[in-house]
Amino acid sequence: MKLRILHLDGSLMAQPTLARLAEEGAAQVVNLKPEAQALRLWTGRADMVALARRLAEEGPPPGRGADVTFMGSGDYHHLSVPLIARHAGRPLSVLHFDNHPDWGRWPPAYHCGSWVNRALELDAVAKVVTVGPCAPAGWPQLKGANLGLLGQGRYELHPWRMGRSRRLGGGPVDWANLGEGGWDGFVATLADRLPTERVYVTIDKDVLHADEAVTNWDQGEMRLDHILACLRVLAGSHAIVGIDVCGEYAPPRFDGWGKRLLARLDQPRPPPQPDLGVNEAANRRLLAAVAELGL
Repeated sequence: MKLRILHLDGSLMAQPTLARLAEEGAAQVVNLKPEAQALRLWTGRADMVALARRLAEEGPPPGRGADVTFMGSGDYHHLSVPLIARHAGRPLSVLHFDNHPDWGRWPPAYHCGSWVNRALELDAVAKVVTVGPCAPAGWPQLKGANLGLLGQGRYELHPWRMGRSRRLGGGPVDWANLGEGGWDGFVATLADRLPTERVYVTIDKDVLHADEAVTNWDQGEMRLDHILACLRVLAGSHAIVGIDVCGEYAPPRFDGWGKRLLARLDQPRPPPQPDLGVNEAANRRLLAAVAELGL
């Protein structure tokens, strides 16, 4: 694999496995610490253009095969967009594991809770398939959810466990919850859901049960084994051109009252003594699986 580490919040270089790979020259480290606060939670177009330019200047990581990028906290999930764009020269599908659909429609241009809309603006992205959210019943569109995506044919949402959602101007949505027995069937038909040979995979570890990850966000109920099972299926039928991983825990430090307020409202209280060893263990398993599959 071609391993890249976006050094933003310190969470990745504090993990012995990734730090060792970086020291050995087996991983490209892109130092983005000076830009980290401007990029965290949300940022504007100019900052994202600058990031895309920086990635182009750095060039591909060492090695061959799929790009595998670790980027730290899920507060940076919108950085997936320039990473996806690097593979958008030909048609591409995006498989998205997350406890949140990230389909909000609010400004600014790039937000960790709205980046799916930006990815779908890329001409080469034929479809995004989101897997894993857990959410209560209610009115997601009142929180900015772009429910219009569901009828466009370029977006699918497969919750792990989601209550009935009500739609303004339409009937309720009764989700087929994968956590209630639909998982095996979903995996069996996953390849058929993707309209392109080439696939990009993006993973926010807040999709995982709390005993497999510690994150800055509320967490779901999936297991890492579920994600690895999907990767094995796709590796046999599609070309996985890139994978990115976020969802590390990073102390909630923000410049500006707006980001501090949003984090206070949206994110759970930070754990007093987070066991960050579970995050490294999950990353080691992901790296081992990618190597085993020869991606």
